[in-house]
Amino acid sequence: MRPGPPPFIERFNGSMREELLNREVLHSLTEARVVIGHWVEHYNNERPHSGLQMRTPGPRGVHCDPAVTLDGTL
Repeated sequence: MRPGPPPFIERFNGSMREELLNREVLHSLTEARVVIGHWVEHYNNERPHSGLQMRTPGPRGVHCDPAVTLDGTL
């Protein structure tokens, strides 16, 4: 196994740095928490992802069958 974080973590970190941290000046810890929280919410629910065929990972984008449990049984 390759050392270091999984590729999806590296992708998230790169996206956060490029789309948020390199463009914002954060003046306090409170401001940083609010701004980063909004960005993470957008990243996780509204932003299209290439790994999902440019769909959003939120409830409107990726569809799953609610009848199937986590172990794959009905």
